[in-house]
Amino acid sequence: MKASKLAEDACLVYEIMKNSKEGNTDKKFIQETKLASFEKNAKEIEQIYKSTINEYNEFLDYYNNQTVCYVLAYNSYLRFCLKISLMDSFQKQEEQRINIVKESVMKILISEISCIRNLQYDVDKISKVEKRFLEKKCFFFFKEN
Repeated sequence: MKASKLAEDACLVYEIMKNSKEGNTDKKFIQETKLASFEKNAKEIEQIYKSTINEYNEFLDYYNNQTVCYVLAYNSYLRFCLKISLMDSFQKQEEQRINIVKESVMKILISEISCIRNLQYDVDKISKVEKRFLEKKCFFFFKEN
């Protein structure tokens, strides 16, 4: 706002000076002084404008670089989270598999123990039956002799 007002004033003074070739030298001097002052202010404002533009461009470069860094960091974080998630799911799957294998081994073990117990029972029964049979056979043999 201030720069545009100063530029308009400078243009106005310049046009007035251009158009008034004749006139009072004091007025011309005052107008030339004002014109010089306006030119000086315009140059200062132009310098401020250029430095502001440069600072803004530097800020944009910094912001874009930071944004790229943040995006890369976030992508890295997401990949890390995905790896952890995959590792967790693999671990859960492996734990389930181990539990199933454990249960299967226990069932097989129980079945085998049961089979062995049944065989022992059968052997005991057979031996008792055989023992009785032998006793009876011996009894009849001795009885006959």
